[in-house]
Amino acid sequence: MQEGNSWVLVAGSDHDTGWLLNLRERPDVEVSRKGRPDEAMHARIATPEERARLWPQVVAAYKGYAKHQEGTDREIPLVMLEPPS
Repeated sequence: MQEGNSWVLVAGSDHDTGWLLNLRERPDVEVSRKGRPDEAMHARIATPEERARLWPQVVAAYKGYAKHQEGTDREIPLVMLEPPS
């Protein structure tokens, strides 16, 4: 899901995914999208306030994530991919 110049990624379900662990170690990445040049981005975990605001939008757009969240005791993190500052 896009949020301004940033992208919002849903990070796993009942455990941290490998790519999330990698982003925590190395948050500066290049993003490839079909038909567009690679783009430098910086990854970070959404703040609690951002997640509270964005999660309902994520679930509205992708209904399956509500079921994933219900199926786990952990709060599924959202990752913000942002242009480097």
